[in-house]
Order: sequence, then structure tokens, then C-alpha cells
Amino acid sequence: MDKSTKKLTQKKYLYSLFLIVSILLVVFINYHPGYSFATGDYRFHINRIEALANEFRHLNFFPKVDGYFSGGMGYAASLFYPDIFLYPSAILRLLNVPILITYWFTMVELNFATFCLTYWAGRRLNLAFKNNLIFTFIYTLGTYRLQVLYSRDDFGELMGMMFFPLLLAELIRLRNGKTKQWPYLALAMSGIAWSHLISLFMAVCFAIAFVLLNLKKFLDLEKIKAISKAALMTVGVSLAVYAPVIEQMMDLYFTLSTNPLIHIYNETLPISQLFINSANNQPFHVNTVNIGSVVLFGLIIYTFVNLAQKNNLDLTVIAWFLFVACSNYFPWFDLRHTIFAMIQFPWRYFSIITLLVAYFYC
Repeated sequence: MDKSTKKLTQKKYLYSLFLIVSILLVVFINYHPGYSFATGDYRFHINRIEALANEFRHLNFFPKVDGYFSGGMGYAASLFYPDIFLYPSAILRLLNVPILITYWFTMVELNFATFCLTYWAGRRLNLAFKNNLIFTFIYTLGTYRLQVLYSRDDFGELMGMMFFPLLLAELIRLRNGKTKQWPYLALAMSGIAWSHLISLFMAVCFAIAFVLLNLKKFLDLEKIKAISKAALMTVGVSLAVYAPVIEQMMDLYFTLSTNPLIHIYNETLPISQLFINSANNQPFHVNTVNIGSVVLFGLIIYTFVNLAQKNNLDLTVIAWFLFVACSNYFPWFDLRHTIFAMIQFPWRYFSIITLLVAYFYC
């Protein structure tokens, strides 16, 4: 067997493994004949899929107001939630696949895409095969991500999380002077932009923090050009998604903004509770949200390792800052009227902490 054939065979086995695990993650938790394990935003995202399918039947392939919602009165879900990654699920509904099977398919699809994109990001970081598998599995099977998958059913956030590893990989490559492949950075940011607005804001904050902590290395003309071109491409690709949102917000007031249902300063926990919840791998609840023991202990251990080796200090600082920002030590009350309040739940940043710790393990 020549090297190319051997590589192809290894890839088949690897992606088959990713697919099998993706299916098992759904089957073990969600397979209850005649029932659906539905929590969190399940109904909202199922309605998004059904609304898309309904619009497709009327040859409207880029809807903004979904007539399926609110008893036919319509709801502008597609205006604020990009739908592109739900198109395969909507096509299944067009083919009369039962909604519950479509729901399971969507979860498997999100798992498989996260496995593949994370592994690809590891390849971009030149991680050894075994290290890349560790990176991929720790991130994809991270406690917080599984909480989002099972307990919150937040498909939008899960879609954004698919591209976080690629964003990390491209930022590290840029820092290390690899500027010619800047379109991959644009791909990562555009993928997030076409997934979830809040995740895009989080990604921008993370990228800015990373650049500021490595400012000396980024004060280079080629790196500035690469970042600028990636930013312009991202804006151009994402304009179709967010130009209508900006246009609406210029002329209208939205109840969610004027009378928010969620106040970010009420969604924090004492930092001691975050440690306890994470160490015990508590099931998800607003009072038990956590990063899980694997990530928590990895964060603690690799903080000492990174300090001793003077390695990944920038990412270590970011990880701990975000962990503290998820607690009531952070002045979210003072930021309640700023753009930072748009993330609603500070613990959304657990996804980035999980990613960084997964990278530390490698």
C-alpha cells in the first residue's frame, strides 16, 4: 500500500470515527421512542427549521420574516439568526422526514462538523496526530459544549462554536508570521458570522485581546495587511446577514433592547461556586453552569506549566480573565448599558476557555 492510499484509508477511518461518535452522542441521550428530549431553545430552533422549509415551498430561499411563527402572524427570526447552516435540515423537512428525525440529524450534523473543523484547525497548527485527537475530543466533548447541546439546544451558539478552533489556529499562525493564508482567518470569522451574532461578538473580543497581548509581534506591516484583508473579506461576506439588521435598528426600537428579559449582571455566580460546579461536573442549570473537571483542572495545571515554561502566557491570561468574567467579581452591572451586555450570559465564554485548555493539553 503506497503512502497516498494509506493516508486516504486513515482519513476514512478517522472521519468514520467522528461520525460514529457524533451519532452516539445523540442516540445515548436523545433516543426515546415516541418522545423528544426537548429543553432550552428546542421549540424555537425546530420552528426555525419548519419555517425555512415552508418558505422553500414558496420558492423564498432567503427569508427574513418567517410566516410559520406566531400562528401565521410572522416573526423576524431569520433577520437576527442566520439560517444558512439549517438549510440541510429544512431540505429534509421538504422531503417529509419527520421533525424529530430532522432534529436528531441536526444535532449529529453539528457534532460531526465540530469534530472535523476542530481536527482541521489542529492540522493547521501542525499538531501531531495523537495531540490533535486530544485537542479535538476535549473541545468537542467539553462539558460546556455538551450542556449547550443537551440542556439548552442552542443551535446558533453550537454553530458558532464550530469555527472557534479555526479562529484560534489562524490567530496563532498570524502571530508566528504566517501571513499569506489570511483567507482562512476570514473563513473562520465569516463562518461564525453566518452562525450566530453573539458568537461573532465574542470572537471579535477574543481576537482583539489576543492581538493586544501580542502587540509587539503584530506591529508588522505584513500582519497588519493580512488582518485588514481578512476583516474586509469578513465584512463583505457577512454584509448580507447584518446589513438588514443594522438598517432595522437605525429606524426601530426593539423590545428586547428597551425592556430586556435577561440582565447580564444577574447571570453570574460566585467564583467559588464556579470552581465547585466545575469540579463536580454539575448538570446544567443557571445556578450550576460550569466548564467541567477536565477543563478546570487542565486550566489550573497548565497555568503553572505555562508560567514555568513561559509558553502560551497570552492564552493563559485570556482564559483566566474570561473565567473571572463569568463570576460576580466582574463589574457587569456597570456594563449593563454597553454593547458587552448583548452576550446575555457571561458563561458563554466557557466555550473559548474550553478551546484554550484543549490547546494547552497538546
